[in-house]
Amino acid sequence: DESEYHVVYKALEALVELLRDCKQAVTSIKGFSDRIMESFMMVVKKETACQDQGDEDGGGGEEGDDEEDAEQDEMILQGAGEVLPHLGKAMPPAKFVPYFTGALPILIKKTKRKCTTAERSFALGALADCM
Repeated sequence: DESEYHVVYKALEALVELLRDCKQAVTSIKGFSDRIMESFMMVVKKETACQDQGDEDGGGGEEGDDEEDAEQDEMILQGAGEVLPHLGKAMPPAKFVPYFTGALPILIKKTKRKCTTAERSFALGALADCM
């Protein structure tokens, strides 16, 4: 459902704004940075309820629906691509290292040729922004 995508995208946008504006006031809250990373990883791994999980119901779906889902997945991925670098900017580098190294394997995986252009762009952009 399109509204579900919108909710996830707006939540990611709100996280970025919170990290950008409040920085260490947010990341110093016990467990908050972990929750942010869990949300980031769920989006990157396509584990949110609204992301395309393949054809689980066995129904073929229409081609237009598939294209719309792909566009919405791309939009959510772009939103997630802003979260990681802002998390890094909101905390001392030494505290960010475990989060970055935890995300690094999946980001590298998303740079592979078999991934979509949007996935590769997201991964490379997130990596570059974290540097």
